[in-house]
Amino acid sequence: MRADHERSRVGVPLDECPPSGSGLHDVGVGEARHVRFDELHRVVHEVTGDHGTVPAGLDHDRDLARGVPASGFQAHTFAHPVVGPNEVDEVLDSGTAARQPVDNLLDGPGADIDVLIGWTGEESAFTFALGETYASATKEQVLRRARDSFGDGAADAYAAYEAARPGARPVDVLIDLTTDELFRKPTLAFAESRAARGRPVWAYEFAFPTPAHDGRLGAPHCLDLPFVFDNFDKWSHAPFLAGMDTRIRDGLARTVHRAWISFIRTGDPNHPTMPRWDRYDRQSRTTMRFDAVTAAVSHLAPN
Repeated sequence: MRADHERSRVGVPLDECPPSGSGLHDVGVGEARHVRFDELHRVVHEVTGDHGTVPAGLDHDRDLARGVPASGFQAHTFAHPVVGPNEVDEVLDSGTAARQPVDNLLDGPGADIDVLIGWTGEESAFTFALGETYASATKEQVLRRARDSFGDGAADAYAAYEAARPGARPVDVLIDLTTDELFRKPTLAFAESRAARGRPVWAYEFAFPTPAHDGRLGAPHCLDLPFVFDNFDKWSHAPFLAGMDTRIRDGLARTVHRAWISFIRTGDPNHPTMPRWDRYDRQSRTTMRFDAVTAAVSHLAPN
């Protein structure tokens, strides 16, 4: 065994679900934000009030606790300038976590660890695709959200997303925009940083769509996991997997699973029954796109 194969392996779908122990999720890589505990505590009290619930008076459709549903709390934290556009993430302090975990994989003690990292095609679909409020969103509403990211370029960005998905509704643009902002772009930015340092990194996009919910989900958050582990018998409770062609599903699962096993064993995800998967570098930006037809593609730079 070559010396470089004796290093630790980190196989981390960026769209990670909560880790259940050791193994593929030992190190989580994400779009971490620098939020200190004292600041987070202040934010939570500002949002919830002294009694731990969101103050009544916000305009929502149903009651929970003191009159505000969990979705109201989520919507509030989405817009908060400190918590950021997603959910409450990692908290830095001087003891438990003094620096962002991702930094350790760039210049810290994890810099020599091989990394396999990726995202699913429609990461944000679970948040937006199934709720009537979002499904009926107007172009102007999505443009307002786009202005948070693109400023004066929001209209051009909206048009570009719309053109990339023929027949796209406003909610489809919203899903693609937020998937890019919260998952694809930070994934590729990390891969760029690793590549610039000469550190090994392989990138993937899981794009195989599920037909569940009339196909509205596309390839949502966590859809790659049963393919990575090739254990669909353990996912019988998961309605988002319903309706898949089992022949195509199982063939793709074998391809994905063998890639992960090869990576864990050797530090290289390639195996004989899949296309050549080169490391991500700043020239080719090779990304393996897992779909009914799996192929290596070149993604644009994360900007």
